[in-house]
Amino acid sequence: MAATCNKCFSSNYMLLNPEDASFVDLCKILFSSDVGKRKFVDCPDGVREPLFGRRWIIFVSVLVQKMLKATGKPMSGFGSGVEYWLNLLSGNKGFFGLVMNSLKGKVVYPDRTSANFLSFTGSIDKRLQLDCNIGEEDCRYYSVLSVMAAKASYENHQYIQSIVKDQWKMDYLGSYDFWNDYQEKATTQAFVLKDNKDVIIVAFRGTETFDPDAWSSDFDISWYELPGAGKIHGGFLKALGMQKSRGWPQNQADNKPETAYYALRKLLKEKLQNNDKAKFIVTGHSLGGALAALFPAILSLHDESWLLDRLDGVVAEEPNKNYFSLLWLIPKIGNAFWELIRSFIISHTKGPDYKEGGLLRMFRILGLLAAGIPAHLPQDYVNATRLGSSDVFLSNLCSIDDQKILKMQ
Repeated sequence: MAATCNKCFSSNYMLLNPEDASFVDLCKILFSSDVGKRKFVDCPDGVREPLFGRRWIIFVSVLVQKMLKATGKPMSGFGSGVEYWLNLLSGNKGFFGLVMNSLKGKVVYPDRTSANFLSFTGSIDKRLQLDCNIGEEDCRYYSVLSVMAAKASYENHQYIQSIVKDQWKMDYLGSYDFWNDYQEKATTQAFVLKDNKDVIIVAFRGTETFDPDAWSSDFDISWYELPGAGKIHGGFLKALGMQKSRGWPQNQADNKPETAYYALRKLLKEKLQNNDKAKFIVTGHSLGGALAALFPAILSLHDESWLLDRLDGVVAEEPNKNYFSLLWLIPKIGNAFWELIRSFIISHTKGPDYKEGGLLRMFRILGLLAAGIPAHLPQDYVNATRLGSSDVFLSNLCSIDDQKILKMQ
């Protein structure tokens, strides 16, 4: 990878190439600050990393990527089986319904391509509709719509088309599987819709639970330093559309499969040039949030100022900077206990639309051991945008005008 990766667009870089890492060479990075001598590290000559903590992160990043490559097929297969089983139970109204339908010979079998088939993430929170109490003039409207679009992005093409057209009554502009030039397959997903006020929503899919390619993008902590933007996560840049041998050219080569950035930029230009009043919002959850935040940065790199002027906001996720702090351990565990308790009472206090199922409660229990995991799933972001104070969203609207970014934590 290092020999074919074009780095001319960056002022500095450090690239990790797991396929070039033997276990012995990988272990050596823990005991030597001269990281440039490792075969799997591509960086400018003479670069050293004196901090053991950072070398440990490099070690973990490469090791996990190698493990994901080795176990990718079984991981995907297991996830596919789990999704099928969850949809089989749902389609037959639960385990006892499945038993009764089996006895009657009337089992409803899931179709993975149908508008009724839910992803693992979608099975955790099955809400489809937008909140009927939050209209287009409500200051929370675009936050709610953006988060629901980010949640819907985990589903198949038929599901997304159905929910946009039939449930939300908006224009469906397409759902896509985009090429990742480094993984050499289509591993980046996004869809586009237009609401009734001529605002286009671009929603990037996040990390699916059993998707080894998405996890590999997350754990690829290679970085490139871009002028005016700083150091940027390499895995996210690759997922967005960086070209292996060309970096970020102004235009993608015609003989290459379309990547997310170039295809979405082209689509937005076509739609916005035909409508002077139209604007757009970029959104996503997890990995999708990172891609949403990067999209304007690459537009700026290409000096697409007129397109950036039509950007009405970026709804992205901000990491919790205190997640690994021991001082925050007790509050995190306390929050996890409260979240589990709340899952049993929230439907009584806020209404049936907030009822949580058994699968989500299993994640709430997992949160007692690894605090923050269930809170990272989309359902709490949906709840926050629907139940949040209007004052909070009025403040965030100002930040959208000034910075074009709304962060969720």
